[in-house]
Amino acid sequence: MVKFMFEIDKITVLDDNFIWILRYAKKAIVIDPGDGVAVVNYLAKNDLELAAIFITHSHMDHVAGVPIILGCYPNSRVYASFLLLDGMRGNFYSVVGGDEFCELDCLFKVIDLPGHTAEHIGFMFKNNLFCGDVLFSAGCGRVANQQFTEMYSSLMKIKRLPINTQIYCAHDYTEHNLKFAHAVEPENKAVIACINSIKKQLYMIPTTLNLELQINPFLRCSHEAVILSVKNKAESDRPEDVFKALRQWKDNFHG
Repeated sequence: MVKFMFEIDKITVLDDNFIWILRYAKKAIVIDPGDGVAVVNYLAKNDLELAAIFITHSHMDHVAGVPIILGCYPNSRVYASFLLLDGMRGNFYSVVGGDEFCELDCLFKVIDLPGHTAEHIGFMFKNNLFCGDVLFSAGCGRVANQQFTEMYSSLMKIKRLPINTQIYCAHDYTEHNLKFAHAVEPENKAVIACINSIKKQLYMIPTTLNLELQINPFLRCSHEAVILSVKNKAESDRPEDVFKALRQWKDNFHG
């Protein structure tokens, strides 16, 4: 459990999904609840009142638990993209990039992060980013409907955040992602060090932007070694084209 102004905990469901729980003064915020029963049980076990649900995007492994949770906590507020909540009534709050709001006495900022889905957003407070399926440890999410430009732009938004940003992603694909990162940059010492760490079970989520800038090929599209790795795959050496070639390579990479 990560301790901060309030506590950040997680529930692991569906093999590799993380439901992040933000706790403060016996109240909680739940992020991307793919399993409602797991969340309700967690809240009851820890004697927590649910204040709000944050949703990064519409995939079922991130939203399937919402009806069960609201059945038990009907007064909870739900924050999600206006593209996802359009037309809904009740305690649903549609947000867009640039919006700010307060929950549990903390200011949250919304970042538009399209590409994995059109409506994908991230939630940030202080130096903590909850980014759903856009950025993973040593990797990134799949691209929907050829939205490579949008996805690259979203990753660049994250890349420009303060270097001490803590990254709370919704899945742990670290081991496989590091194999791909090593295939892209076989001489990258930071990647090799992380591979050795994960063998010793020393590497875990959350990750940090500082580390991702060293090991994540999708944030390193302007580095010479990464450009050379897709020389025969990319349309040009422009970072956007390098990213597209990397993502298509990763889609068919089995390690």
